[in-house]
Amino acid sequence: MWRWHAGPSLPIWISRLLERRRCAVTEQQQAMQELRRREFAMIDAGMYLDGHPEDETALQYFRAMSKKHQQAEEMYQKHFGPLYLSNAGTGKRWDWIDEPWPWEGV
Repeated sequence: MWRWHAGPSLPIWISRLLERRRCAVTEQQQAMQELRRREFAMIDAGMYLDGHPEDETALQYFRAMSKKHQQAEEMYQKHFGPLYLSNAGTGKRWDWIDEPWPWEGV
């Protein structure tokens, strides 16, 4: 794996990208990023399966990613509130307005 040193020899845009990886990230941002990674893998596998519907390995991968996505979604909602309007109000009160919405600050 290549390791880059953010210094004067690199173009400024690359240095900025490398610096971003060092910035502090909140727990909520990490959870959202993990959810997005799982969703991307699931969608990517689904698109592959559209062209290769008989590929059992890909189907197993899709199912595994789908399960991991669901787990990441449940974890996010448990700690940070509902992701979707359809997940709000499952308790005794309307909780959609209690926490920052998923797109705020992430």
